[in-house]
Amino acid sequence: MGPKILDFKPNRQFINPEFDGYKLSLQEIITSKHELEAKVHRAIPNSLQYGYLHAKLFSTHNHLIGRTINDYDFVYFVDNDFKIQKVVYDPSASNEIELINVFQIPKERPSENGDYNVSFKFVNDKFAVVSDGMGLIYIVEINGDIEKWDVVFSEEVLIEDKKFIVQDVKMNENKLYCLLYSISTGDNKDRFLNVLNLITLSKDGDVWGQTGIKELRGGGSLHYAEIDSLCKGIYIAGEKSFKFTLDSDNPIKIDSKDSNKKSYLWLQTTENIKIQFKTFGTFESSDVVINSTTNTIDCSFKGNTFLQGTLFDNINPSSTNWVLSGDLIEITLVKAINNQVWQELIPGDESGEYLTDPALAAEVHEKLSHLCSDKEENVPVGNTFSSEHVEECDFEGDTYCVFERLCFTSHLVTHRYNMDSHKMVLIVKGNDVNGIGLRHDVDTYLWQPILENDEFSLKHFGTLNAFGYVEASKQQKKFTACAPDLSYSVICESNRHVFIYRQKKSVESGSLRNRMTGRQVGFIAQQQVINIFDEIIGVFASNCNLFLLTNNTIFIFRM
Repeated sequence: MGPKILDFKPNRQFINPEFDGYKLSLQEIITSKHELEAKVHRAIPNSLQYGYLHAKLFSTHNHLIGRTINDYDFVYFVDNDFKIQKVVYDPSASNEIELINVFQIPKERPSENGDYNVSFKFVNDKFAVVSDGMGLIYIVEINGDIEKWDVVFSEEVLIEDKKFIVQDVKMNENKLYCLLYSISTGDNKDRFLNVLNLITLSKDGDVWGQTGIKELRGGGSLHYAEIDSLCKGIYIAGEKSFKFTLDSDNPIKIDSKDSNKKSYLWLQTTENIKIQFKTFGTFESSDVVINSTTNTIDCSFKGNTFLQGTLFDNINPSSTNWVLSGDLIEITLVKAINNQVWQELIPGDESGEYLTDPALAAEVHEKLSHLCSDKEENVPVGNTFSSEHVEECDFEGDTYCVFERLCFTSHLVTHRYNMDSHKMVLIVKGNDVNGIGLRHDVDTYLWQPILENDEFSLKHFGTLNAFGYVEASKQQKKFTACAPDLSYSVICESNRHVFIYRQKKSVESGSLRNRMTGRQVGFIAQQQVINIFDEIIGVFASNCNLFLLTNNTIFIFRM
């Protein structure tokens, strides 16, 4: 049985159709900064790490990890001496900033090009998981108010000295689950794949030990990966579906059929989808069973299902038919929307092979022939379309993306959201599981993964007005973030500019009157711009403070 296909259901109470934009504010922001004695540690890729995934991994790594305890904000980073430094900021004490060395990461060997960046995540107030970027993982226990970190477990948890970063950590029923991310080559050695390893650790008395390992692989760009709140599955958002390739607790069932052999072929015209599969032996028409609805199909031959799932787009089920052509059975589906090119027959299904229809290719070539013609065409007189009217955000959403939940027991995708028209904008800090921000028209809707009684959904819990539009216009963006209470959002460029968008800033004079409507307003949306004359390599947004990290300096902006 295929995954449950879900639709995004926005909550109207979080949508503001009357939002009239951000007003530029030149008001000065209270700022504190501290020059670092040792520079921030940054890993450098080697000559074999040349793919897009490697470029994204190294260039967009956030070197600043933050958390809030009892309304106090603390951020951490790793310096060149492999020390984890804690930044303590007390706004009541003349905005003083103090650095405290909480953990010296052991170095089994000198760092070299190709090592990953050091990464760590807090499990709770008592434990953290640290990766040295060289293949070792450390579980540290955090003791006392002075925050002394003691190593309680250290080991190479992956084979072949594999390097990784810590993607997520969860604790459930005295078991610690660590989600580790790395990049590996697939069957084609020139192609790189995303690899997620789930390591299970448990405590026997005072001794920690590894009790299980799972592995998932997938291509394309990975936007988001988190363990669900019950530690029964994993949430993944990316361009390609992921599949389990290893499970020490529950062996993966391997299909007896040759995995490289395609069970069917399919092609498309501007109006139809044609599916072909080969018959075997003698058969009767009753041996072929084709059932279709507006968006699903279920095909079987002699009781064996060879095609089942949710289609890429809608069809007219009453027009579905099949014919016998030689030893091939050809099924014809009629598209509900003509001239729309399907990227896949069933999203995520790799058991079929796509063939390009010569007639469709010739038609597309004819429509585009004017772009490479050697004859000059007369430009029509009058109002014509101008490329100056096209903005960056008009090209968003061209890439196929999905948000899926995969079950640790069945190894199958249980739920799926199609994110095609909703670009991933940011990740929102959550209590148990982080939320995501997706672009909907010009806004950014914030969605929280919810799992109750094995039923999964994405709940709309807030909106960043017009943030999808402004984010799409920033071509040099490197980091995006927002405060947990959604009071402001931020876009950091690689160098110099930091854009702050306050959702609801109170008016100091009490109220303003809209000249057009006469309506009094007590709050306005503001935009502020900060200039940082250095490369920004880390950001953390809390409700009260915005922390920025460069190679040599930590900045704190009072929000």
